Amino acid sequence: MMRPQTRQDLLYAVRTEYDRFEALLAELPYEGKRTVLSTEGHGTNMRDVLARLAAWQKCYLDWTKANFADEQQGFFPKPFNWQTVPRFNRAVWEANQKTSFAAAKRAFETQHVMIVQQVEDMIKEQLFVLEFYPWTGKRPLADYTFQATVARYQWANRQLAKYEKATKQLQESR
Repeated sequence: MMRPQTRQDLLYAVRTEYDRFEALLAELPYEGKRTVLSTEGHGTNMRDVLARLAAWQKCYLDWTKANFADEQQGFFPKPFNWQTVPRFNRAVWEANQKTSFAAAKRAFETQHVMIVQQVEDMIKEQLFVLEFYPWTGKRPLADYTFQATVARYQWANRQLAKYEKATKQLQESR
């Protein structure tokens, strides 16, 4: 998918990937939501995928909220940064081992709505003009929005494909 160049294109991309993920998730049988795959050096299930999506959304929302209020803050909570994304993802996995599937899904859905609302309330320049906000560095805010939503949702869709395959194999082996 090409990077969106307008607010409408960004919203379309966010909603399209979100809807695709939600539809695939809804089709996944209960066993598939609990199926554990060994990825990234540890076992993950769909709750873990949802928790990671929600964590990235939360980073984005916390980052924009703080910086809009003139409180300088990095995208990731300390001690993480863009170079330590794998450690951040692992920390999210560890922190959410007792989180329920329903709670992870609720956080994901709620924060998705908040991001969409934020984008809807902005004008094109706020999203796409380089250095419009000094805290976005040399990238427009829309790049970060894309990373926290569309890129993560695409990753989640790839994870769902793995889960569907594993679930089918599990059912066929019975």
